[in-house]
Amino acid sequence: MFTGDLIYIGTLFAYYPSTDPVKYLESLQRVAALPVEKVLPAHHDLNVPDTIRTDMEKAFLEIRTEGKLHHGSDTHDYGYFSVWL
Repeated sequence: MFTGDLIYIGTLFAYYPSTDPVKYLESLQRVAALPVEKVLPAHHDLNVPDTIRTDMEKAFLEIRTEGKLHHGSDTHDYGYFSVWL
């Protein structure tokens, strides 16, 4: 699966006014549910773990649960990726 700017290792820049964090989560949920053997992101390292889709989905769900799934809530670090809102 070519994930483009949706999924990649490093800092995800989701703070742009044109980026809707809730829609980002919805996209992650759709992608995480697909049967995929290999994820190929558009940025940084192409050698990403197989779990990146579900790891990112869980991270966004955690951010939402904390009430921080909105612009200006800081950078949320999850080890091999982070989410800049």
